Amino acid sequence: MSEFQKIGDAVDTKDIGLALIGQGPSVNPEHVNPDHVNPEHCCECGKEPWGNKEWYCDGSGYLFSHQDGSVTSRRCPNWSDRNIESLTDLYLASIYPEEGARVMAASRERGALKISLDQWGFSTPAVLLAGGVGVGKTIAGHVIAIDQIKRKRFAAHFIPTTATAQVIKNSALGNFDQKFIARGFLLDDLRRCGDRERIIFIDDLGRERQSDAVAQEVADQIRALYASRSTAIISTNLNLQGIADRYGDDVADRLREEDWIQAVNCGKGSLR
Repeated sequence: MSEFQKIGDAVDTKDIGLALIGQGPSVNPEHVNPDHVNPEHCCECGKEPWGNKEWYCDGSGYLFSHQDGSVTSRRCPNWSDRNIESLTDLYLASIYPEEGARVMAASRERGALKISLDQWGFSTPAVLLAGGVGVGKTIAGHVIAIDQIKRKRFAAHFIPTTATAQVIKNSALGNFDQKFIARGFLLDDLRRCGDRERIIFIDDLGRERQSDAVAQEVADQIRALYASRSTAIISTNLNLQGIADRYGDDVADRLREEDWIQAVNCGKGSLR
């Protein structure tokens, strides 16, 4: 699968994620008619005794009573588990299979992953993983993204800067239709970066092919992340001065915002 194909997947994980977390058919928070619950959409967790009533999952994560149709804001635990599993599977499907296998087997006791968990530990919505080649920043970023799915129940999206650069190159060389499609991919990624209820992993900042158009696109993605204070992971071999030189002083300044993002020095010793 090429970088262009990977970033241009037709499936929008946010739309799938919204369906999974029950933001499809609306449910009256005060009352529901149990006869109107479609069993095909139920998570099949069965009844769960709670209080003086027996509560059932309505299929979108809410528990309701067959006795009087009342709905509680308490979420169905089985539905929550299935939701997290589905979002995790969607994220792993968006990266290369061999990389996914390394992510699932990654040790939390070595490399960039251990350093980031020790120094950062989810203390801010975003983390900047900075360090040398081969220290494990990409694997660490994937593991953190999956951990954030479990913590926040948001869909996650992987944006390697090399893929962004490839899309821009293809848009410049292609015909009108190809340019239109490529621009749609870029706009989708920018929209995702501005979505507060999504986890974004921008990988290998600074490794992409250099051009003004690529630098501007990547800078706009970071600006969108900052504006929405999104949950984000950014990996790079650059220091903040290098980021300022390539993407602008304002981008580097945003990556210094301690209330939103924490920088972690992952070292220089390669693990390869």
